[in-house]
Amino acid sequence: ASCQSTLNSAEQRLTHVRRELTRTDKQDRQVEGRLARTHERIAVLTELEQRLEGLDSGVQEVLRLAREVPDGPFGEVLGVVADLFHVDVDSAPLVEVALGERAQFVVLGALGVAGRVGFLRLDVRMPLTALDHVDLSAEAGVMGRADGFVETAAEYELLVRRLVGRTWLVDRLSTALRLSQTSGRGLEFVTSDGEFLSADGTLIVGQARGALGMLSRRSELRACREQTGVLEKQLEHHSSLHGR
Repeated sequence: ASCQSTLNSAEQRLTHVRRELTRTDKQDRQVEGRLARTHERIAVLTELEQRLEGLDSGVQEVLRLAREVPDGPFGEVLGVVADLFHVDVDSAPLVEVALGERAQFVVLGALGVAGRVGFLRLDVRMPLTALDHVDLSAEAGVMGRADGFVETAAEYELLVRRLVGRTWLVDRLSTALRLSQTSGRGLEFVTSDGEFLSADGTLIVGQARGALGMLSRRSELRACREQTGVLEKQLEHHSSLHGR
């Protein structure tokens, strides 16, 4: 009886181990599938980045000259705005709307160059006005000021404030319209649906195109690379369990 009891116990443990292995194998296949899809997405996004997809031809030429001739007339080029601003995937489309075509403006450390390429100089300081001190964060429907959703190096923080420091992200158009006529008069607003209400009352709706997606693309690329690390660690953990 004692031997039979031991045998039954061993069979139960074996059954449990087999079930756990089956469950873990299924999880591994799911993780491997997600990892493969993430790698594929990274490859697509990386190719678009390498081709400078979404940038106007003039901007591409400036960046090429800055890279190939660092001592030339474009030696002070630091990149385009989308290169210097880091935004999370969820907020990136809204910050892109706030930036508009400025997302692909070329940022310079010193003097600019005339032409049909948009340039932004870091050595220019915009004076503060009363609008810069307006705080709408306690208002209903307000998500926050756009510059609060941007991460960048310390030397570019003033540039962020200069470009989107008077733009507020809100939940819906009715909120933007209400604030534009009350405590937010003179400010700009972007809704969660990507609608843009300018300080002069101009309303822009619809899907943004081309270069305006660069910020989202780069945010997604960073997120994919982070996800890859997480998935690889999960696979390593499962492998260690198998080895026990």
